[in-house]
Amino acid sequence: MYGEISWAARRIISNPTRRSVLAAGGVAAGYDLFHFLRSVVPRARQSLARIRSLAEKIPDDALRREALASIDVKAFHVAGGCIFATFLPKEAAERYIAVVAPLETIYDYLDNLCDRHPSASPAA
Repeated sequence: MYGEISWAARRIISNPTRRSVLAAGGVAAGYDLFHFLRSVVPRARQSLARIRSLAEKIPDDALRREALASIDVKAFHVAGGCIFATFLPKEAAERYIAVVAPLETIYDYLDNLCDRHPSASPAA
């Protein structure tokens, strides 16, 4: 989790355009970024941990491998998809993350299956 937070913070700070947008937003933008990194990202990570525990039980080796790869490699998609929760009241943010995290994970999983699974046809 903290690795992802520091990665996201570095990406924002190292990019001049993002840095200028953040600076133009003033203190409020800094607070929003802090809130996202300290509140939304950990909740999204918790949701992913629950999804991962289910994925580990998939009986088919290839399907399980793709599911775990989707979770491990594309976790930042879930955090990005949950960014809107930054601006919601706590209860609404929790409900939003509870819906968006699994949907984004499912999308990434299906995308991985279409791209990499040996039995998936190109038409899939």
